[in-house]
Amino acid sequence: MKCIIRDANFISPSFIVNSIGSLMRSLTIILFTIIVLLLITPPAFANDKFWVSNRLEVGYDKVFVSNQVRFDRDEFTRNRLAAGLRFKISDITSFKTFYLLENARKNNWDANHFLGAQFKFKLQ
Repeated sequence: MKCIIRDANFISPSFIVNSIGSLMRSLTIILFTIIVLLLITPPAFANDKFWVSNRLEVGYDKVFVSNQVRFDRDEFTRNRLAAGLRFKISDITSFKTFYLLENARKNNWDANHFLGAQFKFKLQ
């Protein structure tokens, strides 16, 4: 993408059109990904009680935001919203720190706030 500036207060129309087109393609890809993730939720069975949980995580560079919802049978029972930072220490280790806001039916939908840290490593 090339910006041609002829005057200090003028940006070329082609730059604006290309920028809007690029933004629309990115939003389309993000929307398609969200729809696919919501439609391909694997069911899990435990003690004859059907429940479904789906987690969507979106990030850019080290920053991430995620949302997890849970349904027990036909009822919405929990929502978790998290935001944080992810650091790659090496090829096999990573560290994540985050803030988590949880609302659950069992707590009368009162908000629970968590600060967390997670250390991951892969066994080779």
